[in-house]
Amino acid sequence: MKQKKLLFSLFALFTSMTAWGQDVITGLTYNAGGYYEINDGQDLKDLATYVTNGHTASGMTFKMTDNIDMSDITDYSPIGTNSYFFCGHFDGQGFAISNLTISGRAGSIFGCCGSGCIIEKVVLSNSTFTGNSYSGGIVSHNNGGTVCNCYVTNTVKLLIIANYEEHFGGIVAHNDGGTVSGCISAADIIYGEGVSGSSSSRNMGGIVGNNGGGGIVKDCLYLGTTIQAYSAYGAIVGGNYGESA
Repeated sequence: MKQKKLLFSLFALFTSMTAWGQDVITGLTYNAGGYYEINDGQDLKDLATYVTNGHTASGMTFKMTDNIDMSDITDYSPIGTNSYFFCGHFDGQGFAISNLTISGRAGSIFGCCGSGCIIEKVVLSNSTFTGNSYSGGIVSHNNGGTVCNCYVTNTVKLLIIANYEEHFGGIVAHNDGGTVSGCISAADIIYGEGVSGSSSSRNMGGIVGNNGGGGIVKDCLYLGTTIQAYSAYGAIVGGNYGESA
């Protein structure tokens, strides 16, 4: 009997782990291929919660397995915060995240990303971010990470909700010492209702709103039609204090 109890305890311990050396992330499935699956909008929320609770996800890989419709998600918070940067590897595998709506704050799929972070092959479509400063199609604040081969379609709009806002980008709002490469955006960055712009409405870019800290933006393309700002705006980069090619 004791042996059976011991075996059951060991089995329970083993099944509570996704794999040796891997954290259990509530709601996410760990694939035998060595990555966590992102199958739907709830998985994105669960990843955001994991990072918000104090985990950077450094050394972890996450892969989208299908297109994700966010129509039923009304309380989405971007992945990564000012306190806990996302530092993992997120591979969209060319799948699209669509129908994402964020209002009243900085809008993006990822909030703050840090050194070692890789975000690649993510597509965003049919979404509207009616937000504050630091709104970007894919990432709000890229602090030393890499964002590559991402695509934001022409059905995405970034709406500036007030005068005196800054740092809006079709791919990344603020790139601080990071690398943004091989990305395409066709998103429009426009004033919302009742907003006319001011001397502080600046740093609006088709790819990156503000590029600083020696950040690198290269091999990117803007296919949109409208970028509104008072100053420091451009098809690729708005305010540029790094390298752009």
